[in-house]
Amino acid sequence: MFDLNARNLLEGRSYVDGEWIDADSGDTLAVTNPSTGEEIARCADLRVAETQRAIDATYAAQPA
Repeated sequence: MFDLNARNLLEGRSYVDGEWIDADSGDTLAVTNPSTGEEIARCADLRVAETQRAIDATYAAQPA
């Protein structure tokens, strides 16, 4: 994995409606360095339900 000195700068969850969330399924996907193919991180593999919650939160946050 990626050698990051400040590990708190790397977050594998997604920020939705004011909180960090994992995928409902718990699935993650690899983030790879395109030049080496090395896996450098993993992130939440969000699907339709999580994406819809993010879209709904965005609309709710907009002024009327």
